[in-house]
Order: sequence, then structure tokens, then C-alpha cells
Amino acid sequence: MSIRPVVDLSTSLGPARSQGQRSTCMAFAMSDLNRAESSAPSVLSAEFLYQAAGSISPGWKIGEGLRSVDAITVTKMPGQPLDEHFPYQLNDPVIVGMPACPEGQHLYCSSINLHQPTMQVILDGLSNNQIVGLVVRVTEGLFAPIAGVVVHQVSVIPDAYHALLAVGWGMDVEGKRYLLIRNSWGVGWGVDGHAWLPEDFVDLHVLEAFGR
Repeated sequence: MSIRPVVDLSTSLGPARSQGQRSTCMAFAMSDLNRAESSAPSVLSAEFLYQAAGSISPGWKIGEGLRSVDAITVTKMPGQPLDEHFPYQLNDPVIVGMPACPEGQHLYCSSINLHQPTMQVILDGLSNNQIVGLVVRVTEGLFAPIAGVVVHQVSVIPDAYHALLAVGWGMDVEGKRYLLIRNSWGVGWGVDGHAWLPEDFVDLHVLEAFGR
């Protein structure tokens, strides 16, 4: 299948990162989005965001995923340090609590908000050079894109959700539209950590969209 890119912002964030075995997809997606919006010079700390957003989420337990609203709150205040000053860990923290800000280091903030999770709203953002965060229901096909394309499936894995970024969009020869998504499952997923998501999937499985 040949998909012609119309907008491609994927190179602006560098290589796709890997969250490993932790439930930190929202922290990675929001960190990369905050980096793009705040013009941070390098990768922002997903670890800081995960701990900080978890600490302000009522009833949150270590090892759980984050709510988008809590992650957004942290990107606005206090913000995030660079990853080099608060590096990502292979294992979850031991206790819940607001992490201490690295002394003397700048915290990068941006104004990220929730938007309507429709294909057109997402395309409008991308066409304005704005990367858009997404929360999707997880299907079996999401784990293994075929030739760089996530196969659309109606059935989903119960109670499984995932955060990723829309970094572009394109069309196939039949005029069908696709989002170019950036994942946090490393460069071995899809094509260098990216894949095309068909509009049918977006219409059925995208639950939230967030960005500038």
C-alpha cells in the first residue's frame, strides 16, 4: 500500500523512544508534545511527568497509567526538566509523591488542552504544524503494523488504552486518509517507531485528542 504524506512532522522529535514494560505511554506522548510546544532543546523527562502527574491524581497507584488531564496539568505547571537531568528508569518508583525539581534546571511548560477527538480536528491541527496527542482503544492490530500500516479492526482488547502522537497525515491512491502516528514502543515498532493509522480506526477508537 502506498500512502502519500501530506503533512509530516515526524522528524521534529528525533528517534521514537521506548517506554519499556511500564505503563508510561501518556508520560511519553505528553513529554514529546510538550517538547514540541515549548521548543525545548532536547528530550523532556517522561519520568518526572509520570511521577508528578500520578501524585496529583486521586487514588492513583504506582504502576498505573496516567489520566490526560493530570499530565496536561503538569505540563502547564510546574513543567518538565530535560531527560538528562531526571532520566527515565526501567522500574516504577517506590513511593507516590511529587518529585523534587532538579536544582538549577529550567522547567519547560506549554499550553496543552483537550480537543474534540475527530479526524478533521486532528487534521486541522497537523495542517497548522501542530502535533496532536491521542488516546486510543487498543486492538490486536496495533501491536504489529503490516508494512507500516495499522490494520483496522472493530474488536478491541477490553479495558486497554494507549496514548500516542499524530505527527502527520497522508492519503492512499483511493483518497482514503491516514494519520502518521509516533509510538513509544521503540524504533522496532512499525517503521522506525511510526505507522499509518486509517481513518476508520480513528473514527471508532480514538477517545481523546490533546494539543495546542
